[in-house]
Amino acid sequence: MQLIGRYRIDGVLGAGAMGTVYRAFDTRIERAVALKTIRKDMLAGKLGAEVQSRFRTEARAAGRLVHPNIVTIYDFDEDQGVAFIAMELVQGRPLDTLLRDGATVPLQQAAHWVNQLLEALHYAHSQGIAHRDIKPANLLVTDGDQVKVADFGIAKIFSADAAASQYLAGTPEYMSPEQFLGLPIDGRSDLFSAGIVLYQLLTGKKPFTGQMAVVMQQILNQNPPPPSSARPSLPPAVDSVVAKALEKDAANRYASARDFAAALSAACRAEADSSGGETVVAASDRLGPAEPSGADFRSAGPAAAAPAAAGPTTAPHATAAPATAGSTMVWNPEMMQRLETQFALAVGPMARVLMRKEAARADSETSLVDSLLKHIPTEEGRTRFLAAAKAQGAMTAAANAPAAPPPADATMSTRIAGSPVQATASIDPQRCADAEKALLRYIGPFARVVVQRTARQSSDLRAFYAALAQQIPDAGQRDRFLREMGAE
Repeated sequence: MQLIGRYRIDGVLGAGAMGTVYRAFDTRIERAVALKTIRKDMLAGKLGAEVQSRFRTEARAAGRLVHPNIVTIYDFDEDQGVAFIAMELVQGRPLDTLLRDGATVPLQQAAHWVNQLLEALHYAHSQGIAHRDIKPANLLVTDGDQVKVADFGIAKIFSADAAASQYLAGTPEYMSPEQFLGLPIDGRSDLFSAGIVLYQLLTGKKPFTGQMAVVMQQILNQNPPPPSSARPSLPPAVDSVVAKALEKDAANRYASARDFAAALSAACRAEADSSGGETVVAASDRLGPAEPSGADFRSAGPAAAAPAAAGPTTAPHATAAPATAGSTMVWNPEMMQRLETQFALAVGPMARVLMRKEAARADSETSLVDSLLKHIPTEEGRTRFLAAAKAQGAMTAAANAPAAPPPADATMSTRIAGSPVQATASIDPQRCADAEKALLRYIGPFARVVVQRTARQSSDLRAFYAALAQQIPDAGQRDRFLREMGAE
């Protein structure tokens, strides 16, 4: 009899990138459980501590969540070098197995499942937790047609000083724009992913597909065709619901999961009234109005720009305070958050640092936008940013805004294949450029974002290379990358 801790192993339920999930039996309490373990090779070396930390995050985050639509966590422990989480054994199937071969789902059934997902998210968000990897494979449908959300392994507990993780948390085809940009997020990132799940249920296909670089560009810059283009029988109201969930700017999405559920239920009622069918009612409709809680992000501003807070409504962006380095301006927090979101689309994760730097010098909205334009490397990017700034009233006079390329400052960036690689005090620009060039072969153009973010958070060169290697899924390729960098 094989035991892990007090758990008897009865079989294998599945395997993933981080480890194996077993069907097990708790010999103390005498109940069947699912036991998730970490692969031993992932615990070796300097990255082992980080992997274990992420694993503990899953236990801590999900262990706080007691909800009928969330898989319950029972225990976290280690035994003979094996870290594991014991959780509820769900009798059902992952939603992705029901969507194979382009299968579609009737609108009322899709709404039934998605509304349960949204109730789970509303509860998790009210507890200060975002899932960050909502996708069909993490949604279990029980034999009784109940949806249970699994795998809070990359959930991040909101905290006042939380910075973007150095790891690319999420599955590319279901990630929000702010996740791709490596910026702080809140629960509206989950709502974007839930919108993708709804789109897939209704059309039988994902709205964003292709290689990682292609998916990233689509999510950041393109709107998918409305669901009714693939399924003409869908009412226009459903197209509107999906479009709002998939807004690029988090401030334009639903303010809470319950708002999303209410809009979806209203669209279903309209469809049912016109066809004489049965209406699916959202759980939020049965429970009454949503209480003012951490699940509502109306006052938080764009998720991609707002620093995460311990509660629902994040504190104003730092640039809302009076500038201290030569400027006496007091910036409007909402305007600054929206401007940073647009700026991040053009320059990536360095947007916040550059915003603070320029806001400390600027004496007007116009001069701030002018100074930010100098950091945008492409004419197209500058044109798009300027148009967005004008549209949201961030400029009082922008007719003569400069469109010159950024200055050739080696302390700021170095060029490689037309892409800027940001430097840091600890990792010099050439090391960053060499690492990006090598990493491109393994993860594609997304390497630039990874290198920039990791360089800012690494204390030394060896840690920098080790963290980059962790982004490569294949173990053999990770080893090859480390050899190329001379970091074995």
